[in-house]
Amino acid sequence: MLLTNTDPQNNLFTRLNNIIKINKLKSLFIHEKKASKLFKIKCVIFFGSSASGKSTLEKILREVSTDDTFFQTKISVPFRVVTRNPRQDDENIVYATKNKFDELITKDSLAMYGVKNMESGRIERYGLLKPLINTLPIYFANNAIIKNPHSIYPTNFLDDALLIFLYAPDFVRENRLRIRSPELFEKNPDEANFRLSQEESSDNFISDAHVIVNNYGVYEQQVKLDIVYFLKSLVKII
Repeated sequence: MLLTNTDPQNNLFTRLNNIIKINKLKSLFIHEKKASKLFKIKCVIFFGSSASGKSTLEKILREVSTDDTFFQTKISVPFRVVTRNPRQDDENIVYATKNKFDELITKDSLAMYGVKNMESGRIERYGLLKPLINTLPIYFANNAIIKNPHSIYPTNFLDDALLIFLYAPDFVRENRLRIRSPELFEKNPDEANFRLSQEESSDNFISDAHVIVNNYGVYEQQVKLDIVYFLKSLVKII
């Protein structure tokens, strides 16, 4: 599915802004400078720093995509594939050895793949499985899509993608991560520190998104409803 704007004044930006403003989706706001340059939407990509709420929202939207009759034939939420070691708290992730990852590439099973640079020069590969045909793909990705875009294949994957950033202040992310992943701090403290480092700070990525979601504090309980309503409105104008 492809949403195309043929208005030189960028009616697409106006429509996205209206979805948020008119419907009072208070947890969302649009980045005008970035969004005004968006003329087509071929997919939606949610991204964010560790413990920003990606996994929770991904689980919700995957359930909605199958349970809500409006969404059933309109969107799909492909799984993420990673080569890192599993963690007890992980959800919505497919783990693959490096050989298995190469096999997925060979079989053309991935919509995209790239590399995430981690602590001490370590790298991990990640990818996104292909969506159902004739649906709007709703992807969830890590910050590497912004930090290391040159590693992404296909190289034009981010073209015409609506980028939605899940924002939570760094102290909120740290509290969540310590509660969610205590074993990460015990077994891999260097990785835990990297995920909470200034390099991975949520504040670094706000300007890279078309839409920002405040996923913390008074907004947190509203995010699910706001996102579902936003996506329903988005699909209707495709």
